[in-house]
Amino acid sequence: MDNTAPAQAAGYILQLDRALYHLAHASAGDIAVAVEHVDDIAVVRDGKIILLEQDKSTTRSGTRLLGDRTRAIWRTLQIWLRHAETDNGAQCQRYLFFVNRWVPSPIAHLIKDRHSGRATVADIVGGLRT
Repeated sequence: MDNTAPAQAAGYILQLDRALYHLAHASAGDIAVAVEHVDDIAVVRDGKIILLEQDKSTTRSGTRLLGDRTRAIWRTLQIWLRHAETDNGAQCQRYLFFVNRWVPSPIAHLIKDRHSGRATVADIVGGLRT
C-alpha cells in the first residue's frame, strides 16, 4: 500500500470527483451526496441511502486493485452486507466499486456481469466460495 501524501491526496480527490459525478447525474428531487458516510460515497434521497460506492485508486502501475484475495474487496462486501441488514439497507438500490485501474479479478468480473445480466447472484456466491 502506498502511504505517501500524493497517493493519499489522489484518493481523496477521486472521492470528491465521484461525489461531483453523482451530483451532476442526479435526477430532480431532493438528493444529497455524502463523502465518507457509511462508505466512500453515499447517495441519499428523501433521507434514505439509495447508493453506496467504494472508490479504490492507486498511483503505482501493476498494483492489483480488488483482487480475489485482497482485503479491500472482502472488507467492502462486509460493509455492504451489514448495511443491507439494517432498516436503511432495504432502500439501497445499488452498490458500486469505482477503480482507476483495470481489474482482472474473476470475482470483480462476476460482480460487474451481474449488472448486465450475464451473471447471477448464485454465480457470484459460487465464485466467492471457491
